[in-house]
Amino acid sequence: MLKRLAVAVLLLVLSVSGAMAYKILLLGDSTVNTPYLPVKDQVQSRLKEKLKTLLPDKTFEVVNGGQGGESIGPGAKSNFIEKDIDGFHFYSRYDQVIKANKEVDLVFIRYGSNDKNNYSAEEFKKRLKNLCERLKKDYPGVQIAVETAMYTDPNHTVSKTPNEGTKDVFDTIRAFAKEEGYALGDVSEALKAATEAGSWDLRIRADKVTVDDSKDTAHLNDPDKTWWSNVHPNAKGIDIIAGLEADIAVKLISKGK
Repeated sequence: MLKRLAVAVLLLVLSVSGAMAYKILLLGDSTVNTPYLPVKDQVQSRLKEKLKTLLPDKTFEVVNGGQGGESIGPGAKSNFIEKDIDGFHFYSRYDQVIKANKEVDLVFIRYGSNDKNNYSAEEFKKRLKNLCERLKKDYPGVQIAVETAMYTDPNHTVSKTPNEGTKDVFDTIRAFAKEEGYALGDVSEALKAATEAGSWDLRIRADKVTVDDSKDTAHLNDPDKTWWSNVHPNAKGIDIIAGLEADIAVKLISKGK
C-alpha cells in the first residue's frame, strides 16, 4: 500500500514539475531565431500560448533552437550539422543542441533560405534527409515536421522578390515531406494567403530594428521599396507561423504520435 502511494506521489510531482511535458524543438535559421523581437513575441512563446489554449490538459515545453545565418551544412559558412576547422572536428551546434535537449517529442525544421546560396536544391534535400535521420536516431519515436520559410509581398519589396530565389528549395521541401511522410509546415503558403487576404505587414523593416509600420510614412516616396525588403518575420508574421505549427502539433498529438 505504501509503495503504491509513493509511486502515485512521485508521478504527481513529476507531472506538476513539468517533467512529463510534451517537448517541442524548433530548428532553423534567423526566421526561427528572431532575436530582434521581445521573447513574448518570439515563436516559442506564441506557439506555447496557442497550444495551452488548444490543449489545456497538457503541459508543453517549446525550445527555440534557431540561429541566424545558418544552413544545414556541411559546405556552408555557418553549418548546423558539422564543424570542421583545418581538418580538426569540433562539436557542431547540432551536437550542442542534442546534448542540451533530452526526450524531444516533436521537431520543426526550417532551413533552406540560406542553404540555397551554398548548394543545389537536390543537395539540400540530401542534407535535410540526413538531419532527419540523425534526429530520429537521437530521439527515438520523435515526430518531425519540415517547413518552408518566408513569403515576401511583391507590392512591398524591391522589384525582384526573394520568392523567386526560394521557389526551388521550397518546392523540394514540399516534395520531401510527401515522399518521407513527414508533416509539412508550409510557412510560405500561409504567409502568402494572409498577404493576399490583405494582411501584408508580416515582416520587419530594412533597418533590422523597426518591427511595425511606425516609420513607413517617411519612406512612401522612396525611389524603390527597399524599406520593406527585409525577409524576417515581425510579431504578426510569427503569430501566423505559430498558428500553423500549433495545428500540426495538435494533429500529431491527437493521433497518439
